[in-house]
Amino acid sequence: MTVYFFWGQEEYDIEKEVASIKDKYLDDAFSSMNLRYFYAPEFKELMNVLCTTGTMFGNIVNIIKADGYLFDRDKNLSDEQLAEIEKVLGTSSDNVHTIFTLTIPREYSPKDTNKVANKELVKILTKKAQTKACNQYPSYSKDLFNRIIKLGKEKNLFISTDIAKYIVEKLGVNLKIIDTELDKLQIAIYPDTKVSKENINSNLNFNEDIFKITNYLFEGKKDLALWEFRKNCDNGKHHLEILAFLQNKISQCISIKTDIENMPLAEVARKNIIGEYPAKLLLQTMSNLSVSNLVNLKKNLIKAEEAIKTDYSLSGELEIEKAILSDF
Repeated sequence: MTVYFFWGQEEYDIEKEVASIKDKYLDDAFSSMNLRYFYAPEFKELMNVLCTTGTMFGNIVNIIKADGYLFDRDKNLSDEQLAEIEKVLGTSSDNVHTIFTLTIPREYSPKDTNKVANKELVKILTKKAQTKACNQYPSYSKDLFNRIIKLGKEKNLFISTDIAKYIVEKLGVNLKIIDTELDKLQIAIYPDTKVSKENINSNLNFNEDIFKITNYLFEGKKDLALWEFRKNCDNGKHHLEILAFLQNKISQCISIKTDIENMPLAEVARKNIIGEYPAKLLLQTMSNLSVSNLVNLKKNLIKAEEAIKTDYSLSGELEIEKAILSDF
């Protein structure tokens, strides 16, 4: 058995590595039978997967998404189980290829990422498997700009370094988002192939970080929250779309803040359909706020919506700005 381990914050590169193994070893005639996906399976099932023997019907490719073992307490593996996994990974079967993937949340700090790297399962896989770390690029990285230029070439788009920098400024560093948006751009500007800032402004779906609005509000930095709101509006997001996001986000925060008083973090995360670590980060971000504060903030946003939709305010953006600056 050949074992691979692709991990990091750049999901696009992880998926590319997995695709390359599938393309190299999987026989199309038997792919429906020989391609198998597993999502942090229970230990017994995991051992069965790792002990898979070859067949006469081509190569088997097992893809095991290991995120749950690291980020879900209910799926944590014991020391004894980890020792068994390490032992089994040393066995061999020429036509079985097992791929472990681990996608680290983008919001993890370098310190948090290092903690993941020091987890025993990661150490075992790094030692026993053919490993590639798929790291997230810094926004200033020349390698990131070159990747974007290369992605453009694959779509018959000419992207200069300055335009690549502009794309990062508008879309961020997520290669999966950038690749999807370049697909749209290729169709939008055809038969032209040279990408300009005007093309980008007219055709790309900007992913300005509207999460920053709530983060700044929770930190008491209303001026920065207001600035983020205006920036999103200036870059094409409709003010009602932003308002809907803010209301949904605050409602989620109220639910999480209320639930954590009576439930363990893992249960709170599952109930609110959010990862355990993101839920932990969110609780830290709003640690200085009470449920009452959050409810008042939600009321301010509801008043803004009523002013826009019922009172027919002449400036919807102004009503939302007033809600952002109001006391809560």
